[in-house]
Amino acid sequence: MGNEQADFVAEQFLSYCENKKRKERQRRLAYIEHKKDMQESRRIVAGLSLLLSVMIVLCVAIVSLNMQNMQKKEQVALLEERVLAAKEETKEARKRLAGMTDYKWVEKEARKLGMSRVTPDKIYYYTVEADDFMVQYQDVPKPD
Repeated sequence: MGNEQADFVAEQFLSYCENKKRKERQRRLAYIEHKKDMQESRRIVAGLSLLLSVMIVLCVAIVSLNMQNMQKKEQVALLEERVLAAKEETKEARKRLAGMTDYKWVEKEARKLGMSRVTPDKIYYYTVEADDFMVQYQDVPKPD
């Protein structure tokens, strides 16, 4: 082989080596960039997973509160029905009690206390002018 061919082979070999080194550097840089991208992706996935977890917890809390609210409303409705029923029972009981009043017993007890039925001679009428008033401090005397 001649010098020219040896130089040519040497140049080709050096060019090949430089290309190989350049490609190896590019591959390493690409690998490093890929690792950085993967780490960034992992951080993003972790952040999104955390956000999703928080949203799920909030959704469960909202559903739970909504269910509790519905239960409270049902309890209130039942209590309102019971109150209405109790009012109706009270109304009916008052009607029954009003009809059960024993007027003879009331009159007998009143006589024991010294009370008597009203007669016309026990009724006194007083006339008071509209712009006047009356204050009673003691028994009203009988008119003459």
